Amino acid sequence: MRTKKRRSRINLKNARNKEKNLVKKGLYQVERQLHRPKNENKQSSNINFNYTKLITTLVIGIFIFLVIMWLLGAFHNVMLQTKSKNYNLFTNGLDLDKAGLAGLNFFKTQLKPMEILEVFAASVIIGGLLSQKFHFESQKVAHGQKGNARFTTVRELEDTYVKVPDHSQPGLDPKKPSFKGFGGFPIAHINRLGLTKRFPFITKHGYYFIDTSTVHNLIVGTSRSGKGETTILEQIDLVSRAEKQSSLVVNDPKGELYVASVNTLRKRGYDVYELNLDDPNKGIAFNPLQLIIRSWEQGDVEGAMQLVNSITYSLYFDKQAGQNKWVNDGAQSAVNGMIIALIEYCMNPKNFRDKKAHPEYITFVNIADLVNQLGQIDYTNPSDPYTQHNVLSEYFKHLEQGSIAKKEFGSTNFSGDKARGSIFSTVVQKLDIFTLPKNSRMTSMNTLEMKSIGFPKYLEFQLLDQRLYGELIKINFRDNHNKKLKTNEIRVSQKGFVENNFDVNLKTGSFVEIEAIVGHKRLKNTFKLKINPKVKKVEVSQVGKPEIKMENFKMHYSDKPIAVFMKIPDSDASNNLLATIFVNQLYTELSRQCRLVQGGNTIRRVQCIFDEFGSMIPLQNMDQIMTVSAGRNILFTLVIQSYAQLYSKYGKEDGQVIKENCQNKCLIMSTDSATNKEFSEACGNKTIETSNISKDQNGLAKNVSVSVDKVPLILPERLEHLAGGERLVLRPLTRMNKWGWAVVSHPIFNTGKTLMPFAHTFLTDDFNPKTNPDLVEKIDAHANINLKALEIDWSKWLTWTEQVTKQDENAVVEEENLALQAYNQYRQSDANVQAAAKDAKEEQEMKKSLKEEENQIPPFITNWLTEHDGDISDGTKQAILNEATKLKDVPEGQKPSSIAFVNIIYKDKKLEDKNKEKNELTQEFSQSFNEYYQDK
Repeated sequence: MRTKKRRSRINLKNARNKEKNLVKKGLYQVERQLHRPKNENKQSSNINFNYTKLITTLVIGIFIFLVIMWLLGAFHNVMLQTKSKNYNLFTNGLDLDKAGLAGLNFFKTQLKPMEILEVFAASVIIGGLLSQKFHFESQKVAHGQKGNARFTTVRELEDTYVKVPDHSQPGLDPKKPSFKGFGGFPIAHINRLGLTKRFPFITKHGYYFIDTSTVHNLIVGTSRSGKGETTILEQIDLVSRAEKQSSLVVNDPKGELYVASVNTLRKRGYDVYELNLDDPNKGIAFNPLQLIIRSWEQGDVEGAMQLVNSITYSLYFDKQAGQNKWVNDGAQSAVNGMIIALIEYCMNPKNFRDKKAHPEYITFVNIADLVNQLGQIDYTNPSDPYTQHNVLSEYFKHLEQGSIAKKEFGSTNFSGDKARGSIFSTVVQKLDIFTLPKNSRMTSMNTLEMKSIGFPKYLEFQLLDQRLYGELIKINFRDNHNKKLKTNEIRVSQKGFVENNFDVNLKTGSFVEIEAIVGHKRLKNTFKLKINPKVKKVEVSQVGKPEIKMENFKMHYSDKPIAVFMKIPDSDASNNLLATIFVNQLYTELSRQCRLVQGGNTIRRVQCIFDEFGSMIPLQNMDQIMTVSAGRNILFTLVIQSYAQLYSKYGKEDGQVIKENCQNKCLIMSTDSATNKEFSEACGNKTIETSNISKDQNGLAKNVSVSVDKVPLILPERLEHLAGGERLVLRPLTRMNKWGWAVVSHPIFNTGKTLMPFAHTFLTDDFNPKTNPDLVEKIDAHANINLKALEIDWSKWLTWTEQVTKQDENAVVEEENLALQAYNQYRQSDANVQAAAKDAKEEQEMKKSLKEEENQIPPFITNWLTEHDGDISDGTKQAILNEATKLKDVPEGQKPSSIAFVNIIYKDKKLEDKNKEKNELTQEFSQSFNEYYQDK
């Protein structure tokens, strides 16, 4: 009974839901029809049926018909008045008022119906002739024969784009969204009047029309044209306060966008990071080799090699290399080999005392140290004293056959000494940026997991049962009541590693179930989750007995979007390469993860806003990235100063591809005439009327001829003088409005009602560029990293021996480690050089100290120390100087004692066994001392 009642309630609820859905669909279709756009393909012509002309003809015809009928009625009444025999016009007159009123009574007309019809027909004919004359004289000659371009109307903007408030409402929770759906690119702005509870009860509300679709945007604006104030800050605001927040990657040359945005973004639930290349001690740490290490740990050697090639390509590819291209190619191969060799060494537990792998040693600092230490050491075998061997090259020669590092480095080994020197020089030159202390610390750690920008929820683990390698397994997500939420099917890698990105809302107490079929048995492991949202890590506990052999189960879970700001100083371009590597690796990692999920796009939309894109080092394969990235939910907003700047960075062909793949092109202001001309031509032409007037000798118009001509919708000269807040937006691929109707993508001119406001006039409460940077930028943990602790002892790499023939009576052949001997000699000579440099520095400091204290020390003492510079030790000299400074405190008129100085000289270790010299020196000093103070 209860079951029947429950079913009936469910059926009733479903029926009501269907009714609601039908009503909603009906209302939507009605509203959709109301927003149906006009058909612009229809053009007026003399052949087409013209409703206006017909109505004009009927109105004029009816008017003429009524006049005629009135005249006939009045005439008939006059005739009746004059019909009597005794009527005399002069004596009786005419009653015209009566005749006029009688003419208005059309029902008492004496005309027959056929005659009335004939009169009406004649009236209409006359009306048609008059209408044709009026129409000919007033008709427009121009009706789009040479172009019908126009700007988009406000009504069309409302039908095409999402309208949202231009700022968050004060007093509301910043974590609550201001509008539904995604944020997007601001297309236009408009103010509407609204009601308020306070006097004068009317207020203005501002709204943005935004493009929320997956499109790329290109902003063209010269310096100081207001790009950040009218578009960039607004886009960050709109994206961050939407219901579906997107992750942000922002190029921020001046650091103003980070300073203005960080506090508000954190209030809205963002995790905000700064890649600070101006002061690397601040902001996040970024190890460019981290993704390579991760792929290597997962057993994806091919993927790791692709990442190695990508990063070294960014370092050493140079379009301007010309004939020296072979040097850059050789340097790239050499660094490829060194990176792989360092990974192979550090990931092998046998190379360390604690028998553990140490990936933290895999840094570019150690790569640079490797080539600096071993790359410049040469040695010879006494058996062949005329052949020199380079220690670094010999290391790779003695690696095992089949070593990836050996294959990559191989081309360098075939080079001669001179060529190898050029290659090593190029290697060191590009790696110099990693040897600067601040950069060394920043690139020796890694703060941010790149994939979390687009995939904030993921898990990974290693299966140990080889029967599952390459097979499909299921990952079931269940809530805390064990109800299944979602199932993901994923194929295990050839090395048994599993990596899964998911989009399921979980909480503490939820379960993850790994299910696999081995043989004919269905096996599963179940894990209970404890989610800590602050650290985004998940504590995992096994439930029940494990049935599948696995290890290293890890989960990352976060509901927060991420914002990364790249601060690249314009005053120092040396670190720009690091930003380029960061962006290249970010896109590579996100696109790789897209291939692992159903649908092939990121789970969280990623908005890349690159201010001063034309000043960044060119990104690798940017033309291809722009072609496919929108389909992966990775969107770019590129800001340049002109098309010429884009072409100079990427070349004409690649620049054209980048430009054409930006669906919204926005011109704020450009001083480049070619750019303005291209925008003007893209807007199209409109048709206008031109008239020629011929006059006679008296100056009177004799003939007027009207013709049509085409003019640009907006002239390039007008674009050169856009006012503040004015913008021109081209959107050639917007061919459907939000109601599903096909529309013509007319250009948008933000002027007048749709003028773009400046951020400082209404957004300073949330985005204030004048915020003190010291309040939001702080020293990060990597600034205190001990680089010395991450150094590698390269002598442990030099393990091979070579045959050496001793040229003596027996000609004995022995095995010696010549490379290690050469390295130790190099280190010893280097230590000697450092010791000599230290001594020289100390001597310099002593001389400096002597000069500083000359005014306080009696001159005979400084002369005596200079004369006996080699006779006594440096420590004795410093002790004498220290004692001499006390002489200034002796009261005037009192003779000081030289006993303290004599005792210092006697204790000199350099004179320990030289009593004669010791006595002579003390006597000489005492004599000089007494003579000086006696004369004084």
